[in-house]
Amino acid sequence: MKSYKVLGLTDVHSHLLPYVDDGARNLQEALDLLQVCRDQGVRTIYLTPHWRKGMFETSDEDVRRQFARLLKVALSGVPELFLGREYYGSSLLPLLDNQTVSEKASVTENELPAASLLTLGESRYLLVECSGSSREEELLGIVKKICSADYVPLLAHAERYKAIQKEPELACRLHAAGAKIQVNAESVLGQEGIGQKRLCKQLLKQGSVFLLGSDAHRMDVRCPNLAQAAVYLRKKLSVPEWNTLFFENPSSLQQY
Repeated sequence: MKSYKVLGLTDVHSHLLPYVDDGARNLQEALDLLQVCRDQGVRTIYLTPHWRKGMFETSDEDVRRQFARLLKVALSGVPELFLGREYYGSSLLPLLDNQTVSEKASVTENELPAASLLTLGESRYLLVECSGSSREEELLGIVKKICSADYVPLLAHAERYKAIQKEPELACRLHAAGAKIQVNAESVLGQEGIGQKRLCKQLLKQGSVFLLGSDAHRMDVRCPNLAQAAVYLRKKLSVPEWNTLFFENPSSLQQY
């Protein structure tokens, strides 16, 4: 298998933190995945385990505990690891509602208190996954709700949303409402079908894509491939466009 390497990449969407969702199954697999990323030249990785009511409900405390455990055994600083979460849109909205209440005693054991929302590396960016069947008004409503809570919504793998597949210009309206768009490397490469590949091409052409992410899960299921996508897009984009997508935009996360 051909190997790809691009030095200094940032992966903003990954499930490499073990024991917390459907990503890395154990500590050794997490370390193996980090080594794959390291070999590809990835310098920074955001670990973004799922939060979805009724499906992925690992508490913030446990996520932080597993993150600390991984940091102890991972090769220090290579790549640099940041914590975040991938919130499911409908599960996130009640947490945002709780932010209007200073202390809510009824928060259950499996609910995340609003104050503990895990943004990307403690920035204002929230990685948000919406239902693929969400209509335009639903997507816009979620975006506006997140923005009203003073966060910046980063819509995860937006190429999967049927509303955007039907009308790619919707991505522009979501951006105008305050959202940033993330697409998956595998979709750009055509590994999720020609339809998603063409959509990513159109979204890139119209300037809607803010970031790429691997959405990597395991060694045998969606292995990290950000460098391959970067090499592929180096031939498709202008030099300024490519630099913005893979270097300038990722670096802006820690400035906002």
